Amino acid sequence: MVRLAALAILACGASAASYDHDLAKRVVNYAGATYCASGKNINDWSCGPCQNVPDFQLGQVISTSWTDATAIVGYDPTLGARIVAFMGTNANLETWIDDVNVLPSKCYRDVGCDNCNCHPGFYNTYQSLNSDIFTALDTLPSGKLIITGHSLGAAQAMHCALHLHIHGVTVDHIYTVGQPRVGNTALSDFYDSLGLDHWRVTHHRDPVPHLPWRGLGNYKQILKEAWYKDANADAPDQICDTTVEDTACADQFNDELTTAYITDHWNYLGFSFGAAVIRCTFLETNVTVV
Repeated sequence: MVRLAALAILACGASAASYDHDLAKRVVNYAGATYCASGKNINDWSCGPCQNVPDFQLGQVISTSWTDATAIVGYDPTLGARIVAFMGTNANLETWIDDVNVLPSKCYRDVGCDNCNCHPGFYNTYQSLNSDIFTALDTLPSGKLIITGHSLGAAQAMHCALHLHIHGVTVDHIYTVGQPRVGNTALSDFYDSLGLDHWRVTHHRDPVPHLPWRGLGNYKQILKEAWYKDANADAPDQICDTTVEDTACADQFNDELTTAYITDHWNYLGFSFGAAVIRCTFLETNVTVV
């Protein structure tokens, strides 16, 4: 109980400049639970990742069939916060199509983001959910707002934070894990200029934070990064918040040389996304494995 109380204080008191390992470690469970969103154990909040945050009050599971985009929205009474978590790439073909649709296209230029281009797969996947996210948030108790996601879900979390901010909704924290590059340099600079408390958590040689490769459309990461060499460590090895794609963090590894380390993408903050995808996609659903 003392630790849970401390987490609530951390969520309320963390400054925009500070990375909060305990907060990240708690909300990663919500990113993991999204992979269970189509299973039989989500509505009663009994899925594997759900059991790590048992007091969560699930508000709504939001999904669309044409992109297979999925999010969960609910309330964490320990943190006193509304939670929006987005699912990443799973076993369904549509999410893989979202990932590989990489030719950049114009985005956010109507809100002053001159020359901005986005990865269209990530952008369109979030757009398929955005109106339902607004509606679901209106049904929750008041409190802070925290957005999270893993992989493709991390990219959607960034779009969600930007979209809500543009529409006057205060976003208190965005903590993403294994986030790919979402757009070009103009988009990265525009997003960073908003001053949102967005931390990209990266794990050792995870290749996904280096994707899409820079040469495919001037892709560039957003600024603040907490880099862990060990996915089970009690604190990050490096905090990088002054230089985008800092060589002290994940960018110390050449983009092309990280592709063999995909297992690093499935382990974050003591949580195994690989196990969550397998369990929730095949064991907690009606999917037949042949």
